[in-house]
Amino acid sequence: MRKRILSVLLCLVMLTGLFPAAALADEEAEGPAAQVGGQTYSSLKAAITAAGEGGTITLLKDDTLENANYTIKGDVTITGTGTITATPAVPASDDASTHAFTITKDGSLTLDGVDLAISSNATTGKTYGFDVQYGGKLTLDNSDVTLSGLTNA
Repeated sequence: MRKRILSVLLCLVMLTGLFPAAALADEEAEGPAAQVGGQTYSSLKAAITAAGEGGTITLLKDDTLENANYTIKGDVTITGTGTITATPAVPASDDASTHAFTITKDGSLTLDGVDLAISSNATTGKTYGFDVQYGGKLTLDNSDVTLSGLTNA
């Protein structure tokens, strides 16, 4: 009986030793979502903010942009492999509209090797994927863009 209790206790001690390793393995698997220069970011949203009015963002894994309402004023490139899933911000009223990405007259957005899916289920206002203003530029290199549930322009 004593040996049985000792073996059960030994098994429990060995099992508890595995829990911290499993938690660390999950944390490493999640890892950063994007990188700008040598700096990594936990989300693409943070990387877009860090890139500011220009820069190259490397997408390191699939990521989601909730309430997307980004204004691109400079040359921004998002490169890498993976998919960005974006949902535009919900307009405040029926006569308002939002865009997931607005590219100003001096701005350019290049997607290189990255797929982008923009969808909306907003019940108020109008939601659009892109507003490329006169002089602005949207370039897709080896990338697919899927739009669904948005207002037809």
